[in-house]
Amino acid sequence: MLDKYKDLMEDCSMCNDQCVYGCPVFTINRTTTVYPGRKVYLARCIIKNEIELDENVQDVLYQCCSCGLCKTFCLYGIKGKPRDPVPLIQKIRHEIIKKGIKTDFVTEAELRIKEFGNLYGDVSNILEEVKATNKSGKNGGILYLVDAEMLAISPEAPKAAIQLMNKKNIKPIISDMLETGYDIKAIGFFEEAVSIAKNTADYLNNLSVSKLIVSSPKAFYALTEWYKEINIKINKEVILETDFFRNLLIVHHNEYKLRPSDIQNFIKNEGLVVYHDGSFMARYLKNFDTPRMLIKPLFTRYEELRTSREEARPLAPAVYPLGLSDDYLEKLANNRIVDIMELKPDYVITSDSLSYAALKKYWDKDKVLSIPEALLMSFVDMEK
Repeated sequence: MLDKYKDLMEDCSMCNDQCVYGCPVFTINRTTTVYPGRKVYLARCIIKNEIELDENVQDVLYQCCSCGLCKTFCLYGIKGKPRDPVPLIQKIRHEIIKKGIKTDFVTEAELRIKEFGNLYGDVSNILEEVKATNKSGKNGGILYLVDAEMLAISPEAPKAAIQLMNKKNIKPIISDMLETGYDIKAIGFFEEAVSIAKNTADYLNNLSVSKLIVSSPKAFYALTEWYKEINIKINKEVILETDFFRNLLIVHHNEYKLRPSDIQNFIKNEGLVVYHDGSFMARYLKNFDTPRMLIKPLFTRYEELRTSREEARPLAPAVYPLGLSDDYLEKLANNRIVDIMELKPDYVITSDSLSYAALKKYWDKDKVLSIPEALLMSFVDMEK
């Protein structure tokens, strides 16, 4: 069942848990069972039938926010072979669910998946609100996918993105398919996730457009990387939203400058902006430059937090926070908000919806922006 992870299970934890110092779960609860290396050891015990699978084991395996910092801090990374425990942890969750072991929070998630096809419930009304902002411009063979997570917790971002596209004379088709299946896979429902992924691919592949713009870094990763792992193809050019806006507004990709013809359409905002790297953007996509290219020209002052880029501490879990308490999520956010407050910013910008929602909830909602919101806030419609 877990044979493909044999090398990981043999190598991991031989360094006396160096990765624990980067683990946000351990930082908060200081419980030894949540070490990334201890979860790998738990997997080793499971594969050798040295421990029974039960709800207690299941609960431990959900004390992980899938942020990938354990891979960043892995001692084997020095040799160029960092170990990533996250896929293994997600696989064990799946194996336990297959055996019919389900805590209450797992059962509740399963019911939402069956009823709505996602983990957030009915978001159809929000989708219609987003579509209502799409008023003018030419399509040009562009499809825009906004995932269910973004609709549920940060709908302001896609609304701003669509308005900005319209101002650049682009009217995208808004996708009715909202779920890639990645988060559903991550919490342990693999078969259901693959089924959703196949349906999503069929829907997208049957549309007569050439470009697929994806609002979320995680959804982009799912469509371009995870789908390859499960042998699903997308027959379109898949473009991350920030890359789309970069190509629309910037000429020199090695300089933080707006396209000369677009400079007149943007104002430079007074004040300090701080950018926070989301887990998928920084550690999985390794897309460091594009957000900075878009943000820097728009503000008079720009700063980054301590431990940014690959080593950026998360504001929120990278995937749906199943099994993580509200108290934990608040502490996770506040641990990073302390770094933000030291800089005393006028605005904070982040690229992922879970971090965006955490900042809105636990910090100052009026100072939090997505990248599309920052661009739209700075855009001056010269025709008015």
